[in-house]
Amino acid sequence: MKKIVGTLISFIIVLGTVLALPFSVSASKVIKETVSILNPRQNIRGDGYTWMNRYDELHLNNLNIDTTDDYGLKICDNAVVYIEGNNYIKASKAAVYCGGNVTFRGNGTLTLESDGAGFIVLSQEKNKTIRFYSGTYRIKAGEAGLRADDANIALVGGNMEISVPNADGYAVDAYGVTVNSGMKLSADNSIRGTYKLNVSDAELKITSTKPALICDQYLSVAKVRLSVGNTANELTEADGYNGENCISSVSTVSHRVPSILFGEKYSIALDITLLISGILLLAAVIAIPKIIKYRKTKKILESRAGDGSTLKSAKQQ
Repeated sequence: MKKIVGTLISFIIVLGTVLALPFSVSASKVIKETVSILNPRQNIRGDGYTWMNRYDELHLNNLNIDTTDDYGLKICDNAVVYIEGNNYIKASKAAVYCGGNVTFRGNGTLTLESDGAGFIVLSQEKNKTIRFYSGTYRIKAGEAGLRADDANIALVGGNMEISVPNADGYAVDAYGVTVNSGMKLSADNSIRGTYKLNVSDAELKITSTKPALICDQYLSVAKVRLSVGNTANELTEADGYNGENCISSVSTVSHRVPSILFGEKYSIALDITLLISGILLLAAVIAIPKIIKYRKTKKILESRAGDGSTLKSAKQQ
């Protein structure tokens, strides 16, 4: 009896361990200090992040940094960051520090909190750019969602939500800002490009207490249908942007690939369908005569085999 009870207890312990395993594996430990990938010389692995030195790739997967340090995550120049799972970074001056050109991709989520900036680029080289091609970003900051005083920010694709309640702050503040190619951006503060600000083929929803788009030199808004107003409740459709506090834009660009054979009115899917149909037809033209010939030959051979069997039987009699 004691052996049976002991075996049952052991089984329950093992079963509990197995059931708890997925949860312990998926949850990363909270990191309380800056994670620096500024000068990597080898592969680096930590809770929720992996640096692949050979490829200059940083993979984030359920990273959780909550620190009172100035910066949460420091990333080196020319890195590509792949975001997977749900990631969270909180720090004092900036959640993410970019050392130069940094590209963000992935299908995960990155949530940032800071009294200063969400993302910051401190490089003074005008040709440095941080780019966002995909992923979901949620930023809550005291001064700027994305800041690059002497560098550039390119919002090319993905979804981004920025909250900067400070009236003196900006959702995006950089030397050059580009928002295009299907980026979906919502913010409660302005976008500023001190040198240039280009909005094209993007979905924007900006509500601010000052002009939604601010640029000292080159401002352009194209390939979008705009609604503007000085409050979110009085947006009206407009031909262009004229310094209003609130804007909403929808892309006017069709991302459908046009047909090569039939032109803009049709999708390339029609070309692909015709190509597949042609291949199947060609295969049928080649295969059907061979199948017919094979069946005829088989029938003749079976007939001859039958005649030979009958003849042999007659001779034996």
